[in-house]
Amino acid sequence: MHKFRLGIEGAVNSGENVPDFRNQDIVFFPILEHKHFYLLVFELRDPGIYVIDNDKARQGQLIEDSVYYLHKDTAYKIKDMFVQYLREVGNPRADDIEYCNIQGMPVPWATTANTTDCGVFLMRHMECYMGKNKSFNCGFSMSGARKMAEVRKLRKRYAAHILCSEVNVLLPKIKQDCRIE
Repeated sequence: MHKFRLGIEGAVNSGENVPDFRNQDIVFFPILEHKHFYLLVFELRDPGIYVIDNDKARQGQLIEDSVYYLHKDTAYKIKDMFVQYLREVGNPRADDIEYCNIQGMPVPWATTANTTDCGVFLMRHMECYMGKNKSFNCGFSMSGARKMAEVRKLRKRYAAHILCSEVNVLLPKIKQDCRIE
């Protein structure tokens, strides 16, 4: 639990206060499992927990909970740790979240044979998801070729944002190599 807490504090916090998520409606946990990225979403205001995955084959899979920790799916392990964290920081929604089952959220733009772009889909899902009661449309075409062109464009956009970010410790070298100052 200590590492989980440090991870949350490192990802969310600027070092001033312990994040208690009282003022957040949605909390995202990007997950990398078996070389595949997907998104675990906790809705705190109107409690619910959702898995958003671009892999069509995984969308219909049952997400397993168990009394035995080792038998739980990753999403339920994260849920258990997040509920414990919410209790530690005194968030009143901890009990509501504890009693939520995790649901898969089908997306019409899911892919069947794409094993390389799940990270791009994950980032787009985080960018576009505004809550279960709001329209969730990432703007992807249903056409395979057109969708892949959209994914390539997003990959370039996200890469540029990451490379040009102020937290990129290699930014000065990148600017120098590109002769940008």
